[in-house]
Amino acid sequence: MRQNVMYVATSRLVLRGDKEREVSAEDVGNLLSLYIDIEEKGVTEPLVVEPISGLAELRVIDGDKRVRVARRLGIESLPYVLAN
Repeated sequence: MRQNVMYVATSRLVLRGDKEREVSAEDVGNLLSLYIDIEEKGVTEPLVVEPISGLAELRVIDGDKRVRVARRLGIESLPYVLAN
């Protein structure tokens, strides 16, 4: 069964832990490609999230890079589904 896709403000999304790690050249290339794709088409694949603090905030399980790129582009809301 397909879950309903909902939208959330990017300010309510919490990214997981080790996002301060060193970025490789491959990561830069992938992020640049993702940046261009999101700039042209928007975020088309919903994030997978889990609620924390009730539903006040949502922790991103899958889609951290999409969130970082979307924030950089000034996108204010993103599609998501709740993790099972």
